[in-house]
Amino acid sequence: IKAVQIVPDAFDARRDGRSRVYEYRILNRPSPSPFCLKYAWHVHDPLDVAAMQEAIHCLEGEHDFSSFQAAGCDAAHPVRTVYRVSLDERDELLVFTIEATAFLRHMVRNIVGSLVEVGKGQRGLDSFAELLKARDRIKAGPTAPAQGLFLMEVKY
Repeated sequence: IKAVQIVPDAFDARRDGRSRVYEYRILNRPSPSPFCLKYAWHVHDPLDVAAMQEAIHCLEGEHDFSSFQAAGCDAAHPVRTVYRVSLDERDELLVFTIEATAFLRHMVRNIVGSLVEVGKGQRGLDSFAELLKARDRIKAGPTAPAQGLFLMEVKY
């Protein structure tokens, strides 16, 4: 707990957040780690991190994220504002960080699935911009496994 304060009775911890920060962790090395099995997606193929870093910058700003929205999402609309996005290398661990006003169902995991395709050379650098324009989930990559996803912060 970092801070405590009194809030109005109508306060809703889920809906009153101004932004949320998620991290997704990818262990990128030939063999899995028993320490990361529950906490990162193991991708044994070497990834082109520079290409991945370049590809994600088009996600910043206000966009329709329909291409990254899972079936069954009950959001009123698919438009979200992404404040920041980054991909950092921490030894063999890649950490994708994204901050946005809100997220669609499986949005981060669907972005990461497409991002790994960029890293493997299966998808071009311009693919994220094309996916945003397409607004079609079928054109995006697979959904990354759940074990690498972490809600890091909710900003009020």
